[in-house]
Amino acid sequence: MERQDLKQYLSEAHILLSNFSAIQEKIDNEKYRIMFYSRKRLFFFFGVLAGIILYNLNRLLLTAEGQKPMNILFFLIFGVIVVRFILCPILDDLKRKKMKKEASIRFAPLVEEMSQIAYRLAEDDILPEKYRTFHAVSHLLSYMNNKRTDSLKEGLNLYETELSTNVNQAQMKEIIGQNNTMIKQNFKRIRQQAQMIRAINVTNVLIWFK
Repeated sequence: MERQDLKQYLSEAHILLSNFSAIQEKIDNEKYRIMFYSRKRLFFFFGVLAGIILYNLNRLLLTAEGQKPMNILFFLIFGVIVVRFILCPILDDLKRKKMKKEASIRFAPLVEEMSQIAYRLAEDDILPEKYRTFHAVSHLLSYMNNKRTDSLKEGLNLYETELSTNVNQAQMKEIIGQNNTMIKQNFKRIRQQAQMIRAINVTNVLIWFK
């Protein structure tokens, strides 16, 4: 493939993958919003409110009969357990199912668009499947624009080299971080040992003077 044709192909693939990533992010955000949807605090408040209402009803009934009302703490605990720990999970689960159904209808056109993008990229069969990502295509296009490569093969090799270098650098940073932690721990042990030695010396001196 000629350099100009490759550049054009990468530019179009970059736009497609950018749209794909944007749609994926939107869908993922909605998915996590539904997964972590919860009204625990609200239902806890309703549980306390229910407990107070039950206590007042009990107090009115028993006072009218000349009996002592039960402790309000019992009704508060009962209300919170029933509303927060029994009703809340059931109602939240029903709400999440409803949200999921609405989201699947709302995002159906976007999912179809993602499928079309994936099909278009696979149809050309120019870029290997491994590199059909926004990250890879962004780097390949950058190499072309900066004239660091003239062919797809050169670009892929350069991308793999930089990717490997970044991974090695990340691993080195992790190793350095672990070494620094060990050094700090060793210094801490040395300080503790020094403190122990001083304490023993002081004790020995005091014993000697007895």
